[in-house]
Amino acid sequence: MVDGEGSIYITIHRRKGYRVGFDPWITVNNTNTKMLKWIKIAVNGGYIVERRQRGFPNRKICYVLRFSSNVIRALLPKLMYALIIKKRQALLMMEFMKHKHVGGILSEKDYKSQQRIYIKMKSLNVRGIKVEHAQNGI
Repeated sequence: MVDGEGSIYITIHRRKGYRVGFDPWITVNNTNTKMLKWIKIAVNGGYIVERRQRGFPNRKICYVLRFSSNVIRALLPKLMYALIIKKRQALLMMEFMKHKHVGGILSEKDYKSQQRIYIKMKSLNVRGIKVEHAQNGI
């Protein structure tokens, strides 16, 4: 599900008076809430949010199952064998998680590592035709 209808990404959060922070996410998008609820129970974590597309009132409501840091730590190693399309993102996320600590102050080394991985992840998740594929006619 993650490989086809999901995403592996990192977001930035900004708080006044603090340096920029980075948050890891894995999401699965679908219009079938029963399936998303089943996955949520099976992995023992995550939460489901509703997402409506603005400007498209006739489309079905899409639901998003989101997993944050603690669930990602347990879930991602179990998903690795099944990922094809998002394997590089998953490997980057596993590297990112080595530098993500619960509580406490993040060291400058870990912060720089998170920043570097965020930039790599962002380049992997660019929408549209990637330049390398466009040149090859793919």
